[in-house]
Amino acid sequence: MSAIDQALEILAAGGIADDEHLRDALWLSQFLPTYPLEEPDAPGTPEGKHPAGKDGNSKRPEEVPPKPGPPPASAKAPVARLYPSIHGGQPGNVPAAPVYVPASGALPHPLDLARALRPFGRKTRGRRLRLDEQATVETSAAQSEHEPIVVPVFTPAPERWFSVALVFDDTPGMAPWRKTADEFTRLLGGLGLFRDVRLWMLTPELRLRSARGPAARLGQLSDPAGRTIVLMLTNGVGAHWRTRGLIEQLEQWARSGPVAICSLLPSRRWAHTDLGSASLWVQAPVPGAPNAALRSGEGLRTLTLDPGVTPYPVFPLTKDGLAQWAGMQMSRREESVSALLLAPEWFDQTAETAAQTVDVTRRIGEFAAIASGEAVSLLRFFSAVPLTLPIMRLVQEAMLPGCPLSAMSEVLMSGLIRPVHPEMLRDDPENLLFDFIPGAREELRAVTGVGELERIAHVVRDAIRQHIERKAGVTIHDFEAWVASPGGKGTLNGEAQHFAEVMSATLAAMGYQPPVGSSEPIQSDRITVFVSYAHAGTTATARSRVILDRGKALPSAASASLVSGLESGGGDRGRRPGDRLGVTLCPHSSARYLRASLASRNCAGSATSSGTPAATIW
Repeated sequence: MSAIDQALEILAAGGIADDEHLRDALWLSQFLPTYPLEEPDAPGTPEGKHPAGKDGNSKRPEEVPPKPGPPPASAKAPVARLYPSIHGGQPGNVPAAPVYVPASGALPHPLDLARALRPFGRKTRGRRLRLDEQATVETSAAQSEHEPIVVPVFTPAPERWFSVALVFDDTPGMAPWRKTADEFTRLLGGLGLFRDVRLWMLTPELRLRSARGPAARLGQLSDPAGRTIVLMLTNGVGAHWRTRGLIEQLEQWARSGPVAICSLLPSRRWAHTDLGSASLWVQAPVPGAPNAALRSGEGLRTLTLDPGVTPYPVFPLTKDGLAQWAGMQMSRREESVSALLLAPEWFDQTAETAAQTVDVTRRIGEFAAIASGEAVSLLRFFSAVPLTLPIMRLVQEAMLPGCPLSAMSEVLMSGLIRPVHPEMLRDDPENLLFDFIPGAREELRAVTGVGELERIAHVVRDAIRQHIERKAGVTIHDFEAWVASPGGKGTLNGEAQHFAEVMSATLAAMGYQPPVGSSEPIQSDRITVFVSYAHAGTTATARSRVILDRGKALPSAASASLVSGLESGGGDRGRRPGDRLGVTLCPHSSARYLRASLASRNCAGSATSSGTPAATIW
């Protein structure tokens, strides 16, 4: 094998499969640190020994100092807990200081997505002229036989083909994906493949505004020259997808240029949305062909569409989905992409939304049946931590590094997780607390098992800790969190629960500055306890929550107030003898689960002098 073949094998093993990857690696290498090479030991030199230098020392003058070894066991012990930054909820009284945790991007694998869009690098003849030096030299040389004169020759300068109008489906269910839309816009604009990239917000009432806020006309996105791609970013859920108004607007945009739909869900889930399944395929006869000019087909058959029916390319926001759409849009090698057919006359002016009853057991079963394996795993992982969007992204990257964006979209669309304060969803989704719907955690414990959920909680927390320690201080993306600290300028939110435990060195890398006279933050051993009971012989349940301190008994007054609140809340008929009262630790509060059954007003194993139920949290 030649040296060139050996080099190619080494490059392929490192993930450099073609010349474009090699150019990327060479360009990135200029930003990487350089290290001096290790000199081989001289013949006859014992391993680990080196010949003496001029000064008699055995250490080489330019020897690289050894890498620091692992810290001692005492240094590995977590010293502080990280709490999410939450807007809304109950104010707390534990002093805290802010830190900045390494964040995972809202658009996973951006480099792969950028490579998938390479077909758009093809340029077209522009309106501006440029001097063609070669043609000028040849023409001037031909004219010099008669007289010495320079004849400049101008040709159309190549320019980028398209602009992109990214239209965000601005519905409440799409609020968690605003940051994804922002990062996708920056990705498209930073590639240099498009003339212009702008983000627009379209409400279900068909009100269009720019990402900065000013309102705009719907017709502003129509380009008579056909050089603007309208790309709709949506999850395909909402009654507006079953109304004539939106379909007519899509048709109007499609008359002047390409219109495509980018879905946040995988293709197998499209049939379960208001958008519907995309069982057809389309091909572009020429680059940038408008929707009406696309060739449509099903399987091996080419279809002839009725007048008024328009095909719309649909693809998921993944590397393969973007690559297929980009190749099709630029008419590359007869590339095709999935499509659906829409016509305004198929829809009414308005669409009603049917009220849905929540059956937790059935909903979890349906989710497990139709969701991807990554989404099912994410749902279990999310049960181990407090849920905010930055933490959910952190869990996805730490536990499933290669997981696509659509897996988290499947979980949020499952109906099993909802915002605790939905009225704040539009204003600040990044710092909003999410939680499982009532009964979902209990059903997950019944399906998965308490022991397995305990193991999952331990694995998730350990993976988050390692991920934070690995990236603290070296990544440009972060999100705000809080650590309990005496003298801190803020306080922990009353609804916040810790999602990670880190060491003091990691805290310093995240910008933590201990107060004067204190080197370490304080620990906050708050525990969230859910207390519920069921009437004897019935399935009626009630549920309440209290925040306690680890290691302290549940006071009689707190027990009495909890029981009293259960008796009077939720339209219940009141607690009767024989009812069962359960006390359960919140799954993301501790690695242990306290499952104590209390009969009437006597606690199993312990009781106060007054006979009021008591429980000890440890």
